[in-house]
Amino acid sequence: MFINPSDTLDKKKITMAKLQHKVNALYHHLGKQGLYVNTNNDIFIGPYQTLTTGKGKKYTFHLLKDQGIAYASPMLFAALTAMLNHGTMLFTGAASVGKTTSAYLAGHFFNGQEYEDIRSATIHGHSRQTEERTIARYHTGRLLQGEEHVLWRKFAKSNVKVVNEFNRFGPDILNIFLDFVDTGYLNYGDEYLETKPGPLFATMNYNDSGTRDVQEPMLDRFDIAVPVTSPQPWDLENILKRSDEKLNGGFKDLLAIPPDIKLSDEERLQIRQEIASLPLHEDVEDFRTFAVATVRYSEVASDSVERMTKGNAWTMQDTSQLHFQNHPSLYTENEITLRTARNLDRYSKAIAWLTESTVATMEHLKVVFPYVTWHKLKPTTKSLGTSKFANDRIQFGKMLFDEIQKDWVALKTKEQLTTYLDVKVSLENPSFSHPDLLNLTTKAMEQICTLDHPLAPVLAKHLESLYNARMSNVRT
Repeated sequence: MFINPSDTLDKKKITMAKLQHKVNALYHHLGKQGLYVNTNNDIFIGPYQTLTTGKGKKYTFHLLKDQGIAYASPMLFAALTAMLNHGTMLFTGAASVGKTTSAYLAGHFFNGQEYEDIRSATIHGHSRQTEERTIARYHTGRLLQGEEHVLWRKFAKSNVKVVNEFNRFGPDILNIFLDFVDTGYLNYGDEYLETKPGPLFATMNYNDSGTRDVQEPMLDRFDIAVPVTSPQPWDLENILKRSDEKLNGGFKDLLAIPPDIKLSDEERLQIRQEIASLPLHEDVEDFRTFAVATVRYSEVASDSVERMTKGNAWTMQDTSQLHFQNHPSLYTENEITLRTARNLDRYSKAIAWLTESTVATMEHLKVVFPYVTWHKLKPTTKSLGTSKFANDRIQFGKMLFDEIQKDWVALKTKEQLTTYLDVKVSLENPSFSHPDLLNLTTKAMEQICTLDHPLAPVLAKHLESLYNARMSNVRT
């Protein structure tokens, strides 16, 4: 039987649209049930109008146009994380604003595990928490017989893992937990456990006398992080209208997932496959690489091009005498890691998939950038001294993206970049030949370095690397 390829493509589009409809329907169902009421939207995708108004102090608002979509970031990113393999997400904020409950709800509705099972497997952070109470213990009877048989705790075997107030852990458990966040493996004694595919949600309250200060390199292990705020007055009214389950019960009934929008295991697998296969627009790939290079750069680290990175800066000296005074690299003390770069791609694709886009674009990258980076990048004194970025780190991430984008747009007009790209393509082509390749490369590097920009020596260094690799291959 002949199958028209266009018919197959149309059916695939219908299936994708159905899955996206289910995910969006689940998101809105939480609000209708009064389980997660948050119309304090801070994510806007598609066409919208920006309104800046106010007497004296100015405030910014966003008004959707046709086809525009608005979400509240905590549940949006919790939903996407819940459907990824070993996704890790951090909720931050004050006490009793719904961080842990958001994790339970996302795990239940979007991953499919029972709410009570998630809650019973939750680890609660405190300074006296032990490995035996949280991860695993030896079977006492067998241990008395000289046999080390490991009994894994509920947390280790749960699909959805929740750690409440992890910054209250003592140093030993904190290190074990962060290693698990990084690898997806747990170990106890000589046994290792590869945990089931599923999300890990952690909550972190603001620092007080019982918490530990968790530094950015440790927080880098979380794919994404979202600050959770208390409800707006209009949302509070809707929350309080929900039946008081302490008086009347009924909470279990609210957790029932309507059959027509319930996701099966096969559908979650299909969602992950579709997100993974979604392409990144060329502009996204180029800009992401440029952003990593920009934040990585450090003029104080070294005069050697290969070591001009923040990873090589043992100390951040006074920057007032630096040549580049307004470069975006001066806004952070540390770099964007490879792990973070992958997360930018992953969540850009996830947002694009949810909004039924066929490719992840700069719009999607701009949406996820602050939430993937804010907890991992440490702002410099220069950043904190001119704004409220010490408190509003999401706004810091948005500012950083905008500054990098301005620099990128300006750089793309420079002829030195064209020279770099032309010679780069030539050096990467094995069949390319030139009577004086050394002179061609030298002239290109000299021309690139006439650009007074931190990226210029990096581009020249890349041509040096390509040329030397080519010459090494010739000799071998």
